[in-house]
Amino acid sequence: TCALLVAMVCSGRWLRAATTRQHHADCRAHMLDVSHFSLVVRGLPLEQRLPVASRRQFFEQWGEVVSVVAARDNRVLVSLLRRRQILSQQLKDDEIRVARAKLEMFRDARHARAVAASRHAPDGG
Repeated sequence: TCALLVAMVCSGRWLRAATTRQHHADCRAHMLDVSHFSLVVRGLPLEQRLPVASRRQFFEQWGEVVSVVAARDNRVLVSLLRRRQILSQQLKDDEIRVARAKLEMFRDARHARAVAASRHAPDGG
């Protein structure tokens, strides 16, 4: 009975320690840190290009900086690319319509030649 009691106490301690470790891991998974946030700054003058180190140093006065990236505003470019894609698809659709119309005209012309040939053919009577 004494060994059983010791085993139960050790098992209880091990279970409590495992539960505590899991609880701390769960808490860390739900904690926010600086990498969960980003800051977008627009309207910086293009003629005053600052090196990345200078930009980082400037923003570090408010807290930890994980990374600094200088990106261009590509909204106009993206808009033009979308428009290009739409026009390209419209052009393909128009080319298909023209090809179908040509095929239809060819079939009509072939049919008209066959009708004309049958009218001028001597009767086999």
